[in-house]
Amino acid sequence: MRCALLGWAGLLVLTACSGGGAAAPGGSATGPCPQVAFVDSQANLMTPARGATGVSPAIGQISVAYGNAAVVQFGVTLAPSDGSASLHAAPPLSGVFPSSGIVTIPIPVLKSGVTYTVTGQSIDLAHVACFTQVTGNFGSFTTQ
Repeated sequence: MRCALLGWAGLLVLTACSGGGAAAPGGSATGPCPQVAFVDSQANLMTPARGATGVSPAIGQISVAYGNAAVVQFGVTLAPSDGSASLHAAPPLSGVFPSSGIVTIPIPVLKSGVTYTVTGQSIDLAHVACFTQVTGNFGSFTTQ
């Protein structure tokens, strides 16, 4: 199902951005794909909760919610407060888009006593012909 949807999305891109001239990625002033990006104001860290403290470093997964359930989620970045390298984690490819807008993502064991800020990137399917980027600022949590 995911392959069929992505193939359909690719066809839309080719159709929407082809025609009377070449359009740069993201479109042009005269093309159908404006250069815009959205911030999802309803993005939220669900598990652990936004602002949680005392979270087990071995929690194993986090759940994030998007305001728009029609997104292709590319994963999250966990930026630690101690200045060490950020972690990237991606959801398993199940071929099913969550109708709830909530995505559960496996994560490795984290460091103790560190605050992690969680952000993510996705594509809004309502604007897939232009590959509109959506940024989610989910919040942060602190490990025990």
